[in-house]
Amino acid sequence: MKKTVIMLVVLILAVIIAGCQSAPTRDEIINQGRNVFRDKCVSCHTINGQGGKRGPDLTKIGLAHDQAWFKSYLENPYSVKPDSRMPQVSLSADEIGNLTVFLGSLK
Repeated sequence: MKKTVIMLVVLILAVIIAGCQSAPTRDEIINQGRNVFRDKCVSCHTINGQGGKRGPDLTKIGLAHDQAWFKSYLENPYSVKPDSRMPQVSLSADEIGNLTVFLGSLK
């Protein structure tokens, strides 16, 4: 009985602590998306004159599309634009989410 109570208290504390962690701010998500861009996109795409020339310049891409479009395109470029020259890039769901917010901020 005593072990059960202790385990229950530990579980409750774990839930409370987990609930106290704040969600990342928009600026933090944008920075994480910027890091994904730097790691996986900059070899082909340019932002503010920095990056590759194979793909289009994305400096103001946030003016052209919304986050839903970015998400769909990053998940499968060919489903959005069948003649896309962009290869399917291996991105996690978190990377897509962060990159979507970052690209949407480019205005």
